[in-house]
Amino acid sequence: MLIFASQFHVMVDDIPPGTDREFGGVINLWLIPEAVFKGVTEPAHQPAAVIGLLTIAILSLWAALASKALRLVPAALLGVVAATAAASSFDLDVRNVPVPERLLDAARAPHLADLDALRDIGVWLAGLSLAFVASAESLLTATAADSLQRHAERTGYNREIIAQGTGNILCGLLNVLPVTGVIVRTSANVMAGARTRLSSFLHGAWILLFVLLLPQLLSMIPVAALAAMLVYTGAKLVKVDVAKDLWRQDRIEAVVFGVTFAGIVGFDLLTGILLGLGASLARLVYTFSHLAIRIEKDDDSKFVHMFLDGAATFIRLPRFASALEEIPPGYDAHIHLGRLTYIDHACLTMLIEWGKNFEAAGGRLHLDRDILHRLFDEQASRSANTT
Repeated sequence: MLIFASQFHVMVDDIPPGTDREFGGVINLWLIPEAVFKGVTEPAHQPAAVIGLLTIAILSLWAALASKALRLVPAALLGVVAATAAASSFDLDVRNVPVPERLLDAARAPHLADLDALRDIGVWLAGLSLAFVASAESLLTATAADSLQRHAERTGYNREIIAQGTGNILCGLLNVLPVTGVIVRTSANVMAGARTRLSSFLHGAWILLFVLLLPQLLSMIPVAALAAMLVYTGAKLVKVDVAKDLWRQDRIEAVVFGVTFAGIVGFDLLTGILLGLGASLARLVYTFSHLAIRIEKDDDSKFVHMFLDGAATFIRLPRFASALEEIPPGYDAHIHLGRLTYIDHACLTMLIEWGKNFEAAGGRLHLDRDILHRLFDEQASRSANTT
């Protein structure tokens, strides 16, 4: 959504209005109609809008109409070539890709004077923030990539992070921007038919080759064409049906999804992830502290049904004990455990001791023994896996 919103403005040769502003993602989304208006009515933005629409049209038609043999040519490559040819042929006034004349001029080794910055706590905090955000984004991208394809083996997350950390150490030593895995380039590879991780390496190799050997050719590519590709890909990556399915399956999980989404769009990736983690922890605390108790009592037959729903933990021990005390002595009591997801040692001990006293006073206790065994088998298995 962030990619779609920001690149929509770039597609009409405009600067995203939310750049370097609080709630930048929301601003970019809100002002998309303004970008459309500029692309339709203002001469300074119309050529870029035409290039953007041409690129999106080619991407859409190629995906829908091209035969299997023709699809060996990636739609993105065809769209960029066509947009570049159109911009050059009609001499359109559009912004082109800025390419440095000498790539090596962008890199330099650090000097001893640069090490003084390590005394600044702000530098360390910025570095840790970048490391966290880049790692989170790369792992999320890797997970999304695994869901997009079924050819390559699943991602080794440790290897992914070690490789990224090594690469970013080298980037720091060369005084260049840090690297991270991103979903757009990854999904573009998958959509183009890539089947192995070699595609990621070749992606970088082709960029390096063009920048080193053919910078003049790259400088002819309209920025609007590349932005249009990102708008098209971003729109395809927005899965509205996933949110709808999540809402139908588990509304609390859907709330976690919504909080994370709102945090990322409204603030930034780091804030969104932290808010999502907080919402997940809150849900976990609720799950392990929620116990619904319903009692149905028939005084004529002297039979009591108690239904437990949720997790019986020490947090709910007083309430559980109080509910058991509501069962009159001498009655038959059936405690239903079918909807109990967890019972800890404190609650189980209290239930057993209460049951002994209840039966000693003339009552009869019925427990779902098979369910108790299942709960304890699951808990034992959890403990063994944790160990």
